[in-house]
Amino acid sequence: MKYQLLTTLVAITFCLSLAAEDWQSPQLKTFSSSQQECAVYLLLPNETAQRCVSNGYPDEWPCRKLINCILVQFHAFDELTGIKDHVITNFFDPSGAPSDYVSRTQECLRTTVPNHCQGQPFERAYRSFQCYYRNYGSLLTDTVRFIPYEQVDRIQHLKEAFSIANTSCKAIKDFSEGHGFNVEEISDPLYVLAVRTGFYDHAHGPYTDRLYTQFGSPNLLSEATRQCITRVSQQYSTEPIMVTQLFFQCVEEDISTEALFTETARQILATTNSYCNVCEPVSPVTSTTEMMTTTTSATVTSTTGMPSTTTTTVTPSTTTTVTPTTTTTSTPTTTTTATTTVTPTTTTTATPITTTTSTPSTTTTVTSTTTTTATPITTTTTTAMPTTTTTTVTPTTTTTTTKSPYPYPSM
Repeated sequence: MKYQLLTTLVAITFCLSLAAEDWQSPQLKTFSSSQQECAVYLLLPNETAQRCVSNGYPDEWPCRKLINCILVQFHAFDELTGIKDHVITNFFDPSGAPSDYVSRTQECLRTTVPNHCQGQPFERAYRSFQCYYRNYGSLLTDTVRFIPYEQVDRIQHLKEAFSIANTSCKAIKDFSEGHGFNVEEISDPLYVLAVRTGFYDHAHGPYTDRLYTQFGSPNLLSEATRQCITRVSQQYSTEPIMVTQLFFQCVEEDISTEALFTETARQILATTNSYCNVCEPVSPVTSTTEMMTTTTSATVTSTTGMPSTTTTTVTPSTTTTVTPTTTTTSTPTTTTTATTTVTPTTTTTATPITTTTSTPSTTTTVTSTTTTTATPITTTTTTAMPTTTTTTVTPTTTTTTTKSPYPYPSM
């Protein structure tokens, strides 16, 4: 039994070791290792790189390119905002520097580094590095340091954490709308994210020094934060609840995990080929159908000297489909059977004079997605003598549907 338990512990330790090595590869670097990589990228001979080191990185073209490459790899320099103090200072030891090393470094940056858009970015990076190199203490060439993530990498890591933790599409929709950020919803993906990105280990707790390098908030290194971590670690012992409470209670104000969840969720739902859009649409299209009856009237008057039989049949068929910001025009047909053909707004003179006017008018106003069907049938039969007079009227009925802000249809 003891042997089996020991074997299990060794296997777990081995797996954790492999995971740690896999994580350490891209995000933990030394200054020397990054310098060697940059020499390869820039096609610089080893002798040239060594000369830069030996001469204190003089103001020469190869040395300036080399320093720029190193700072870019460390994510320590931004072409617009300049040097990132909370990143570059990790590679210096100020213990042997004068007490005013911080102010001297800042003064150097202010007086020797061109403003953005003045000079090439690599020149500004080189001059910024020189301010630290000359004033901030000793350069730590072989000390492993954490390299912060770019925002695009953080988003990609959280997308993968959602997949690993099998986060539901409903939860992702909630995150995208700025709510649902609670322990129950985020604990699993947050644990995956914190461990995979090297900010948390169950045995160690949060790596506040790495969080500081990533986010640059001095509060992450404060005594208050340390005491909070100690207190919460004593209250909770199981994962992923413990890491969630640690982040919620102690560091969330400084690292804005909620904002990362919201932005990542929105990107997922904005992608047409994501699982949540293809297989589980989280925003189904709803439609509202309102049925209305539209009455179209046609009036035909026939007068003859003899008794007559007049049959008038009006059968317009109007189907109007309305969507917001869409105007649909429908033209129903009105047919009246008679021997005389009269068009709308036409005067026909006989003995006696007969005026026939047919002016059907239909106006339908709908505020939402509406289907309007109008099928009125009007039959008028007048029977007297055998003499039969048949009149055919073909009026054109135009139905114009517009979106109105008022709740009732116009008259």
